[in-house]
Amino acid sequence: MSDTVDSRAVWDNGGRWCAWLLLLLAVAPYAQVRNYPHVHDDHMLRGPGSVAAETDVPLSELLAADFFGTRERPTGQTGFWRPLVLLSFRVEALLSGGSEAGYAWLGHVFTLLCHAAASLALWRLLTAVGLGPAAALLGAAWFAVHPVHVESVAWVSGRTDSLPTALGFMALTLQLRQQASRAALWGAALLLAAALLCKETALLLVLLGPVLLLSQGRRPARALGPALGALLAVLLLRAAVFGLLPGADPAAYTGPADAWTRWATWGSILPRLLRFLLWPGPATPLHPVEPVTSIVSSEALLGGAVLALIGLGAWLAWRRRSLPGLLAAGLVGGTLMMLAPWTAVPTGYPEVAAPLYERYLYAAAAAPGLLLGAALRGREREPAGRRDLILGLAGALLLGLAWGPVTASRCRMWSSDVAFAQAGLAMAPEATSLWVHLGTAQLERYRAGGERESGEAALAALERALALDPGHQLARVDRLIARAMLGQLEAAAADAQRLLQLFPDDPGVLHNVAAFFAGVGDHRRAAELYQRELATGRALPGAEQALSDSLAAVRR
Repeated sequence: MSDTVDSRAVWDNGGRWCAWLLLLLAVAPYAQVRNYPHVHDDHMLRGPGSVAAETDVPLSELLAADFFGTRERPTGQTGFWRPLVLLSFRVEALLSGGSEAGYAWLGHVFTLLCHAAASLALWRLLTAVGLGPAAALLGAAWFAVHPVHVESVAWVSGRTDSLPTALGFMALTLQLRQQASRAALWGAALLLAAALLCKETALLLVLLGPVLLLSQGRRPARALGPALGALLAVLLLRAAVFGLLPGADPAAYTGPADAWTRWATWGSILPRLLRFLLWPGPATPLHPVEPVTSIVSSEALLGGAVLALIGLGAWLAWRRRSLPGLLAAGLVGGTLMMLAPWTAVPTGYPEVAAPLYERYLYAAAAAPGLLLGAALRGREREPAGRRDLILGLAGALLLGLAWGPVTASRCRMWSSDVAFAQAGLAMAPEATSLWVHLGTAQLERYRAGGERESGEAALAALERALALDPGHQLARVDRLIARAMLGQLEAAAADAQRLLQLFPDDPGVLHNVAAFFAGVGDHRRAAELYQRELATGRALPGAEQALSDSLAAVRR
């Protein structure tokens, strides 16, 4: 016999109060983020030159673009295909009317609404797997206010986690109905397909549906139908757009080259990922990971024990036909396996040898609440009465009061690029990439009219980065710009010459060095460098116009 219950009865029995409280818990800790600017990857995904922000880029090109595609190079960066997220970015760009602040505001508001939708969808899913009103409310409240979600909710680019998870939770709820109609199954298939078009890891939610339904003895055709329909639709769409596998730049991957090292390093992070589900610790966007070279090291073996424990839990839940336990084990175990190095994938920073990021745990963070709700299920009366509902509301509110301020405080690391870099450096003070990020952020603040101290802070951060990695190209380019803006022209000229020696054919170097020479009045040299940049075939936006301006200045 299935352990699902009628979710409509739950809604009628005070469910509206549950929904409003969940909405409050999901939104209130993040209220401040609506006024945050774009941070980190937002600049590449939504900034000038991106396929989303450049509204004259055709819609057909946008929908076929790499997630990190640009006007000049729409494909071939990472191989990530997330057309619905890019489409949402484009809609916001159009609605903001060219206002950068308005564009960021819309992005944050929609991303926050995605988190609210995911929290409400999880609550309905918890009732569908058999939890009573109080237990389901507490489980969903745990998810809604959990501090581990800050990276996925306070950061516009984190929408790639919250949006597909919301769609996936809705689809699972439709599939788990006792008498799911054909229309409900079609709706589930469409939701799952949409989730896959938001992020590849939504595959986990697609596969969980058949597992849950088959465990309850549902007919294979009904259990497998929505998942197979969604997968077939997305595969056909991919094949029509660019073939099943889009191209990717090998340089996008920054982890260990050796496969055994990748697997051992991945095993070493599993216990920390499991801990993050309970408490993520200090606010930081970067958790450094050192490569682990041996598959039989203590760290890798501990990771193997974690997987074995989760596998045992999944087996016991299957034997007992426990939907809450099976869903919790599937969310956690499936997430960990999604992060396994089946292939080399981008890790984002050279300091991170395995994908240890809090945003990857967005859907898995429902698991502790599921287990909490399952533990409380036996204490609820059947049918649920007013006392159970009041206790559930009170417990959820207390959880919000305890965790809400922590979550709100952790959001501040996404309040600016400077705050982002400083939060990361507090955890990883030797991270070259973060010192460069801090220097670039301070430089942008100075460029936007900030105090001279911002320019000097930028130069200091870039010097620190170059002390750690003397050959870092971006740090050298930004140091040239910082010195030029601060009036240190002699030192900047030396930087320009050294850059041309080290990176003679790099279009970014040629562009920035040319801009420096144009700024000091040497337009002939600037024109020569812009011509070299255009000859690479990978010129930066504006190179042709800059060359025209330099040639006009030479003729004058």
